[in-house]
Amino acid sequence: MKTILSGLLVLFVCTATAQDLPIENADFETWDYYNTWTLDPDAWQTSNMQLAYNVEPDSASYEGEVAMRVYPWSFFEPLPGYSTQQIPTSFIPPTFSFAVKCHVEPLDSVFVRLRFTNQFMPVYTKEWSSDVSIDEWQFITLELDQIEPIMDLVTIEVIAGYGEVFLEGNPNTWISVDAMGFDVDNSVQESGCELSIFPNPTTDELTVRFCDGNQLAERIQVFNAAGQRVIDEQNKRTISMAHLPPGAYTIDIQSAEGKHDKKAVIRR
Repeated sequence: MKTILSGLLVLFVCTATAQDLPIENADFETWDYYNTWTLDPDAWQTSNMQLAYNVEPDSASYEGEVAMRVYPWSFFEPLPGYSTQQIPTSFIPPTFSFAVKCHVEPLDSVFVRLRFTNQFMPVYTKEWSSDVSIDEWQFITLELDQIEPIMDLVTIEVIAGYGEVFLEGNPNTWISVDAMGFDVDNSVQESGCELSIFPNPTTDELTVRFCDGNQLAERIQVFNAAGQRVIDEQNKRTISMAHLPPGAYTIDIQSAEGKHDKKAVIRR
């Protein structure tokens, strides 16, 4: 079974800066306890089930307090375990990096896979895999091909237990990952100064700051995950998002010169 279930949709629209292609909980320091039998890293979709945990914190982390460890999903019979996150994007960044260690049983494999899609149709896939154990943390950097197809989403998948023969995964196989990130060449910026928004995440007010520090935005529009415009303000530097439900939003900022910048923002 090589079908990966759809992950939790975390929506962002990206421009060419590292801050605009964020991975929620990329260092895996934040974990949510939804009830007494499930344990999920915040903003990652997993296949945890009662008495069948397949994702858990790894206290022997690469950095910080914890990493994320994924096992095959052992319920009635072992299936590949996975943890996944989806991030909207309109470009392919130059590199993707992460720390990894793993234990791989014979005839088994572990994967870290990126899938760039357009309306869920595959456009470009890049993956790292291993069929041997890695006992000490290794830092991996994947060079991504700079093709320019139309795309709207990248999915990060961490997979344990793709058997080469039986496809079900050995329950003793596992993969741990930590310190994930996309790296973007800042030379694509038009100048050394960049429009910024803060604080991000926010619980209420969001401030837009241009290079000169004083300019007002000609227009600020905020769109929800469904693409609906939920805020439309003119000649403002600060807007309030307090009335919006928590989640991921896209903010379109138009300067007095007519230039548009799109940023991702999280409403906590």
